[in-house]
Amino acid sequence: TEKAAVSSEANPIARELDGAGGESRLPALDQAKFRALLRGTIAFPFIAALILAGAALWAAYILNTSLQWVDHTDQVIGQSRRLLRLVVDMETGERGFLVTGNDVFLQPYQDAAKEIDSEYQRLYLLVADSPTQQIRLETLHSNLHDWQGYAERMIALRRAGGAYADLSVNLAGKAEVDHIRDQIAGFQSVEEHLRDERNRAAHRDWRLVAAICIVLGLGVGFGLAVFTLRRMDVIANSFENSRRALAE
Repeated sequence: TEKAAVSSEANPIARELDGAGGESRLPALDQAKFRALLRGTIAFPFIAALILAGAALWAAYILNTSLQWVDHTDQVIGQSRRLLRLVVDMETGERGFLVTGNDVFLQPYQDAAKEIDSEYQRLYLLVADSPTQQIRLETLHSNLHDWQGYAERMIALRRAGGAYADLSVNLAGKAEVDHIRDQIAGFQSVEEHLRDERNRAAHRDWRLVAAICIVLGLGVGFGLAVFTLRRMDVIANSFENSRRALAE
């Protein structure tokens, strides 16, 4: 009797089997749909991560550009200070020689004279983005050459025993050097103001980058959580439907 009952219960299942291939035609989970769900579940977080990384790189690029401009302005100011130091060395050497007549005092003048043109050209190239500053430097360079001509004449007068100590002549030379100092100071003032503006811009960019990263991070995280939960619900429902179909 038990064998007959088992055989009777097994007959419907047996009838669901394909006699030729032995493959079951029982309702089951749609494999193609299941795989599509899995691919979507994996692909969406990956794409979201790429978008977040791209946004972070873009924000970092903006911040880095701002910081590079600040660094560039610092380089310009530092180079202008080197140029001013050479001018001071030349004036000091020239005055020391006029007072003593000893060539030893000319050493700073001669050393600075060898470097001043190259240092000026380096500074001129650094402000290639600012035509106004380049015009200031061109005027400064012309004044420097005028003063160098004056200094060479005074040195020659000292060697020849001429009127190198004439007060009016010396005051004229001092006025030229003071004018050069004022020009460099004006140039530096413009650059320092520009540096302050670029510093403020860099701080604004930093706050913008931080805000973008926070908003994107929270948004992507929330989106991923919602998406993953919905996908898992779909997959769970698919398994449940398949289980019910198999049970039936």
